[in-house]
Amino acid sequence: MAPEHPPLIPHLHSITVSHYCEKVRWALNRLQISYSEENHLPGFHMFANFKRGGSRTVPCLFTEEGIIPDSTAILHWLDQQVEPPLRLFPNGENREEVVALEQRFDLQLGPHTRRYVYFYLLQQPGLARELLSQKGPANERSLLPLLWPALAVMMRKSMNITETASQRSLAKIKAEFDFADQLLSDGRNYFCGNRFSAADLTFAALAAPVLAPAEYSVPLPDLSRFPAPLKEQISHFRNRPSGQRALQWFREEYRSMAHRPPNP
Repeated sequence: MAPEHPPLIPHLHSITVSHYCEKVRWALNRLQISYSEENHLPGFHMFANFKRGGSRTVPCLFTEEGIIPDSTAILHWLDQQVEPPLRLFPNGENREEVVALEQRFDLQLGPHTRRYVYFYLLQQPGLARELLSQKGPANERSLLPLLWPALAVMMRKSMNITETASQRSLAKIKAEFDFADQLLSDGRNYFCGNRFSAADLTFAALAAPVLAPAEYSVPLPDLSRFPAPLKEQISHFRNRPSGQRALQWFREEYRSMAHRPPNP
């Protein structure tokens, strides 16, 4: 006999272009966990979260067990929904290293790639609005041009987007790529062990703003449309050993995903 109330599938609130949301989306799809996704534009996402009892940030995953408002916590929760051989945080001797690297890239890479890229995108409002409004409710997309001046101010303030901060972030990004290059210098295919893990996924997803991979879930502008300094750095990071490996993971570990989410 079927249950009276079938279990609800996880429901993801996202800003589509967000690399932290891409990190969670990649994990959901790779683990073949059915879910629904609700896309919002920056700023509007907070009202959608608050309406369901969530926090001000995305990604935010709503589950039968509660609300999970952080990408790392979401990945750990998702891992518990699948059999051990499939997990992104593997059991065994590599687990502690995977956990540590995932946390490191989440804190030391993700905020800085976001700040550095937005510093340049916000200088080209047309390009920024085009990128941010590819998905999301029609009313949010129609309001974006009107609200853009206030939204741009809010984004600069909330992410500390200044020229000085962006250059500090660039130095941080280069340091993390140096670290990743060193890990891969012995010829290994993955950061930890002999299979793809949360460490690899997190590095690739959070490096994506300075790599602009073709496989990103949102179509990204052609490189020729980016401001010259940003275009130069994207080319630089694409040619780093860890940048090349991250792009390889996007090609080989992303396109091979069998499950795709339902369209909201």
